[in-house]
Amino acid sequence: MRLEQVRAHILCYCLQGRAKRLKAAKDEARAEMDQYKVAQDEHYRNLEEQQGYCEDSTKKSTSEQLERITLSYSKNKEAALNLLLSTILTVKPSVHVNFSAYH
Repeated sequence: MRLEQVRAHILCYCLQGRAKRLKAAKDEARAEMDQYKVAQDEHYRNLEEQQGYCEDSTKKSTSEQLERITLSYSKNKEAALNLLLSTILTVKPSVHVNFSAYH
């Protein structure tokens, strides 16, 4: 009977030790995950900052190009419209080169 009590006590002690080791491993894994998450967040913030600079540069370049195009359009629209209208409205009757008088 005493031997069974000793065995039960040893088994209980081993199971408690196992539970403690599992809990310690779980806590260690959680700490590693938190550390990894912090590192990834920092990396993500760095990428966002780099992309933000590129995005701002692209927006500025695009707005400058649109401004130049608008200015060019404003400058040349009257001349283009006059050229188009003069070409359309000027009628010059002529005989086509493939026209044959001897049909």
